[in-house]
Amino acid sequence: TMVAGAAGATGNKALGVAGVAWSISLMPVRASNLSNGAAALSTITAGARWAADHGARVVSVSYTGVQSPTVQTTGAYVRSAGLGANLVWAAGNSAQNLSAFDWPDVTIVGATGPDDLALTFSAFGTAIDCVAPGSDILTTTLGNGYSPIDGTSFSAPITAAALALLYSANPALTPAQAEATLLDACVDLGDPGDDSLYGRGRINTYRALSVLTRGPD
Repeated sequence: TMVAGAAGATGNKALGVAGVAWSISLMPVRASNLSNGAAALSTITAGARWAADHGARVVSVSYTGVQSPTVQTTGAYVRSAGLGANLVWAAGNSAQNLSAFDWPDVTIVGATGPDDLALTFSAFGTAIDCVAPGSDILTTTLGNGYSPIDGTSFSAPITAAALALLYSANPALTPAQAEATLLDACVDLGDPGDDSLYGRGRINTYRALSVLTRGPD
């Protein structure tokens, strides 16, 4: 519920919060029947493939396990011809160095605070493609409430929702084009260019949409 709210909580209602893309259609895919939400990675990736098989253009995963080659295999599958979806995955909250891999078909998202600095818990490394807000994210909760929460688990759906907005502006985009548009529009942070702490930088949805509708600055 909290992840879904970060992406698509209904906006323009003078109540609570608004998701990044508040008019998108959400497709919740159950990967666990346990009260703590734990699930096998194979079940999670099967859910991601199921979502793409059933029409999802962007699949967002807020679980650990991004370092598994199965995640890249799943990313390549959902991007394949006939499906045309993006797989977005949370980098993780254990300050882990993700430099042993760099999946070309998965958008891996780290977390920043309101000062645009990387949060100390956020994973980092060459695998990071971009970062997005992950601190004090006010979102929906069970029981029709709202609560702030931290984590890359919320940076990922924020990024996924930004990609959804790009598809809304231009449904003909390929997954590679959508990702490239988003990453090219990022606010460069840290060392110039792609770096191991921020990837391409912090996403800037307005700038990415402006490129689609008005062309580059």
